[in-house]
Amino acid sequence: MKLIAEFTSEQLRARIPYALICETKECSRWNTGTRRRKWAEATDEASRRRFAKLFSKARSWTLVKGPPEKIRMTMRELSDWDFLASFCCNL
Repeated sequence: MKLIAEFTSEQLRARIPYALICETKECSRWNTGTRRRKWAEATDEASRRRFAKLFSKARSWTLVKGPPEKIRMTMRELSDWDFLASFCCNL
């Protein structure tokens, strides 16, 4: 059985820093060798595929259409968001 977290758009903004993740990914700091080395050390191939979907969502929610009114996600996805936020803050 999977645990599911449900958020409104306001709760989502407060809980997940998707704008920070989007801005970090879009900035020039993302394309450095330092970031690539840290990324390779901190992630594996399976997690990179999961993170690619989250980067896409972060970009969509920040730059394209805004967050959805309600969103449901698994606890694993929530922990992936937390990992990305931490990683982006430490660059």
